[in-house]
Amino acid sequence: MLIKRNPHRGAFLAAVVSASLLVLLTFMIVEGKTEILDRQILTELSGLRATSADVFFQWTTWLGSLYLLTPFVVLAALWLLVAQRKAEAWILAMSFAGAALTTSLLKMVIARPRPTLTEELLTTLPPDLSFPSGHATHATVLAACLWWLLQQARWRWLIGTALVSWVGLVVLSRLYLQVHWPSDIVGG
Repeated sequence: MLIKRNPHRGAFLAAVVSASLLVLLTFMIVEGKTEILDRQILTELSGLRATSADVFFQWTTWLGSLYLLTPFVVLAALWLLVAQRKAEAWILAMSFAGAALTTSLLKMVIARPRPTLTEELLTTLPPDLSFPSGHATHATVLAACLWWLLQQARWRWLIGTALVSWVGLVVLSRLYLQVHWPSDIVGG
C-alpha cells in the first residue's frame, strides 16, 4: 500500500511551531523575562553609533515599511493575477494582510512601549507600540512569500540570499535605531 505524502504537512508543522514560539515569547515579555537581555543588547548597539551608520540605517529601515511594501505586494499580486496565477496572488496578498493584522492586534493587546534608553535617531518615532516589530514581520513574511513564489527560479538560492540579507538589514536597522527591543524583532 502506497502512502501519499501530504505536501502541506511541513508548512502546517512550521506554522504550529512558529505560533507556539510566538505565544511563549509573548508570555516571557509580559512576565518581564526578556528585559535584562533586551537592555544589554540595545546598550551594546548604542556604543556602535556613528553618523554614517545613523544615516544608513535611517534609510534602510524604510525597506521594511508598510508604506513601501504594501504597494509592492499589491502590484505583485496584480501581476500574478494577470499571469493567471490566482492562487499565488491570493496567498501573497492574504499572507501579507494577515501579518499586518496580526501585528496590529498583538501590539494593541500587549501594549509594550518602545525603548527609550538612548537619544532618538529618528526624527519622529512610529506612533504605534513595540511588540512585535511590524517591519520585521512584514519583511519576513514578504521574503518568505517571494521565496515560495520563486520555487522554480533558476537563481533561487541567490535570490534567497538577497532576501535574507534584506530582512537582516531591516531588523538590524530597527535595533540600531533603538525603536524596538530585540525580543520585538524575534516576535516579528
